[in-house]
Amino acid sequence: LNRNGAAGWRVGDDLWMVSKRTVDAIRLHLVQSGHTGIPTQNDRIFDVLQEHSVLVTCNDRAIWLAVVNGDGWAHELTLIRIPVSRLWPNRDRWPDEFQGTVTPVSPRRCEAPVQVDKTPEGTVSDKPRSTPAPDIPESVTAQMNAGTNSPGYSADHQNYEVKLPLSFASPDDLGEAFLSWLVAGIASKKLDYNNPGTRIHVVPEGVLLVSPGLFQDFAKEPDASDGSWDKVQKRFLKLGLHERTANGMNVHRYIVTGQNRSTAINGILVRDVGRIFRTTNPQPNPHLRRAS
Repeated sequence: LNRNGAAGWRVGDDLWMVSKRTVDAIRLHLVQSGHTGIPTQNDRIFDVLQEHSVLVTCNDRAIWLAVVNGDGWAHELTLIRIPVSRLWPNRDRWPDEFQGTVTPVSPRRCEAPVQVDKTPEGTVSDKPRSTPAPDIPESVTAQMNAGTNSPGYSADHQNYEVKLPLSFASPDDLGEAFLSWLVAGIASKKLDYNNPGTRIHVVPEGVLLVSPGLFQDFAKEPDASDGSWDKVQKRFLKLGLHERTANGMNVHRYIVTGQNRSTAINGILVRDVGRIFRTTNPQPNPHLRRAS
């Protein structure tokens, strides 16, 4: 860490890691540890890290383009940004701080994310996120990401790679196309819900669509023209079916509990269950609750 040619650099409360180098090391570690079904595509691993708030995102993207500038050297790199406390909860064990700078550059320049979790009376703070989200123990993350037929806490993510037939109500609008794909997938049972590893969960408040995972699944479909997941999500939000948080944000945070452990997922909340489930009346997933 913290030198020319290193894999990462600690700046303040964040650890900036070279994206491909890091995810390749994660995959190798999991395989050598005996896990099976590890995704071969790096973006799937980024998706999982992003869904569980391990990464600080840049405009909802896992990857940052930034210049790392040290003493007499500089490199423009693609990086991921991880709150240091997610890796070392004990601050005394944090690595030394980099005596240089990490500066995001165009076209993906991003401001520091707004911290909204700890402001009083539900107000939004404009303070840069110097403190990460509360550290949630590694727990049912693997269960949430495992296929429904995978026993225990296996790391089988391959169910996400299954291609689903598209059924677009309006090919000219990505939001309506996504909604049609979602409704058709649930009705035909090609899209599962309320199970570990699924992207759709019925909750007491409505239907939680895991973001960005579900929108990325749709964007990867061969018939999804202009298939950028963030464009898909923005067009879906334009339909006005979702509910905002008390702070006016689009993304809700839910806690998943199981086997005396918990983790968190983020998603878009659709209040009207009937807009998504046209032929069934599903019960809420008892393992999910909205984060306070």
